[in-house]
Amino acid sequence: MESTDRSDAVGISIIIPVHNDMEHLGACLDSLKAQTLAPLEVLCIDDGSTDGSSEFLDNLCARDPLFRVVHQQQSGVSAARNRGLDAARGSHILFVDSDDVADPSLVRTCHSAASFRPAHLTIFGFDEFYRQDYATIDRELCDVDELYDRPFTLDHLSSLSIPAFRVVTPNVWRIMFERELVDKSGIRFHEDLATSEDLAFIYEALIASDSILLLKDRLYHYRRGNPGSLTRAPRGLAGFKALDYVFAFARSRGCEQRFSLHLANIVADLTCYALSTAYDKKEYIELVSEYDAKWKPFVHSHGEAIDHCLRASLEALDGGAMDFLFFAYDRLRADLDSFRLFETYQRHRADVAEAEVQKLRGEVDDLRNSTSYRIGNMFVRFPARFKNLFNTRGD
Repeated sequence: MESTDRSDAVGISIIIPVHNDMEHLGACLDSLKAQTLAPLEVLCIDDGSTDGSSEFLDNLCARDPLFRVVHQQQSGVSAARNRGLDAARGSHILFVDSDDVADPSLVRTCHSAASFRPAHLTIFGFDEFYRQDYATIDRELCDVDELYDRPFTLDHLSSLSIPAFRVVTPNVWRIMFERELVDKSGIRFHEDLATSEDLAFIYEALIASDSILLLKDRLYHYRRGNPGSLTRAPRGLAGFKALDYVFAFARSRGCEQRFSLHLANIVADLTCYALSTAYDKKEYIELVSEYDAKWKPFVHSHGEAIDHCLRASLEALDGGAMDFLFFAYDRLRADLDSFRLFETYQRHRADVAEAEVQKLRGEVDDLRNSTSYRIGNMFVRFPARFKNLFNTRGD
């Protein structure tokens, strides 16, 4: 990598936790170097890598002042991000995972938003890809047009009866955080959480914020299915533990009741997601028991305020753990049928296109072999040959 031109660098710090991801790290850092507007810095927090990532980062930082590296013993993604927050110098913070790719306009778009529509949290779109060829799946953000491109608050969402989980997913890499908000509210990643650390951090930030900006721009490319990702691990009860932190934070600010719509829906959303992705029977039973004992009364007290899709899932769970499994199975089977139908349709389109190509190829071959084409081609080429002949004689 050549040294990055930072003459127009803006006050955005990008924090990347890194642990043994040499396979994807180069593409990630290249995407940040290729930004159409340079950030202030890219902070790479090496979380005890042993696959060459550490040395790679040292060499990169020695050549390019855009990048800084901080080394630490392996302590997990939360500790790595906190180390980055402590070291960051920018007025705004972006998080990027080392196996993902940033859109070239990420920094420029976020900087423009901070300059002309300042907000504590700026939420942008993303897509997903499975391979490096960027065969992407777009992810819809929110279906309420009036929420885009103008700052709003959680209270405004409450007035519209829109739970926050419909506006933001629990992924820190799709949000730009104002540094002052993070520091003044004392928000940090909870280092005892192996997973769901994003959820706690984001919802604490949402509760503390006075302004939220939602952008339609898809500025982040999220890699699916990377088994070595630092942020992948069995969830267990970590999600419910993250909720404990969120509720404690809301109580400390005296707004648990004020934001109960959002809190109840995130409990419902996390419960349905956790049960649908449980690793085994033991984890599934633990999750059901935890929900029944601690969270079910709170969710039920909000009745119709719970999103209708989540409510249908939880009503199935009310009939018993097995009823929820049957419900989830039927829904997944319907999704699978839909995917198969789509795949069949795509294969049909490919077959039609291939048949058309073969037909055109045959017509092209017939044309090239025709007498009229050969005669015409001879007359087209004859002047050039005639000219070359005279040029040769002139020499």
